[in-house]
Amino acid sequence: MDLAKVLLNRFFGLIANLVPGCCVLLVVALQHGELWNQFWSPNNFGYQTKIAILVFAAFVAGFTVSTLAGAVIGGIIGGITGYKNAQVAAQAAASSPGPQEQAQTQAQAPAGPAQGVRYWCGANWRKLLTAYLGSAAPDNLLPITDQAEYGQLLQYAQSLPDGPQQQAAMADIQARIFNEELWMDWWSRLYLLTLQKNDPETSVPLTLASNLGGACLVILLSAPWTPILRQWWIVLPSLFWVLINAAQMFKQYSEASNPGQSYLKQMEYLQMHVGKREHPDGDAEAA
Repeated sequence: MDLAKVLLNRFFGLIANLVPGCCVLLVVALQHGELWNQFWSPNNFGYQTKIAILVFAAFVAGFTVSTLAGAVIGGIIGGITGYKNAQVAAQAAASSPGPQEQAQTQAQAPAGPAQGVRYWCGANWRKLLTAYLGSAAPDNLLPITDQAEYGQLLQYAQSLPDGPQQQAAMADIQARIFNEELWMDWWSRLYLLTLQKNDPETSVPLTLASNLGGACLVILLSAPWTPILRQWWIVLPSLFWVLINAAQMFKQYSEASNPGQSYLKQMEYLQMHVGKREHPDGDAEAA
């Protein structure tokens, strides 16, 4: 992403904190009118200083509201993505080969390949990831297609005479399954990366919608103790923006629950970043 866009998005994110912050100051002014009047009464501070104090207070209050709301939402989304990654890790554990007993004349059979749709076995995805990682990419061994092929390979290996030939056949099966685990690990990394990455063109409206949702949440939570806020033309728009944020959370949940959507995002991400020598964890490689 262009550096100017990054700085602009960050700056807009800071300025947008004023939206919920102003709502917090409004609630304080409505509930503590005498304090508000005292603040604006003639004293040693000029109006410019008072406005600067209000802007700073609104920023701090808005930043606090946004941070708390982001922590709650991030915890929910993190729990969802963590659960999905735990499922992927469970698949990896299920497909990991068992240890071979060297003293035995017959090699122990490794576990079979992972079940379900294995997007990390796709030829196009592997080709792009190899171009993206360069020398750090795993060897592109031919994956075992399914349990039927695995059973045939295992049966063939076990039919060989005990000795080096059988051990080599078992080692080949083990190597192919272990190699698939390496590709699965990179799939998991990119899965998290693309899930958490927002499109630069949509980050600004999402930030604005999030801060408006925080402001509306402040109003809804304060309405029971602030009679003037219990007006339908105040409550209904506030509920609307809270529902907008809930819909955004549901969208992220749907994306987290759909590996096929992640596959398309990963392909797009890899196509955009091939040749830039960027690490998927966010660190650029040394030139």
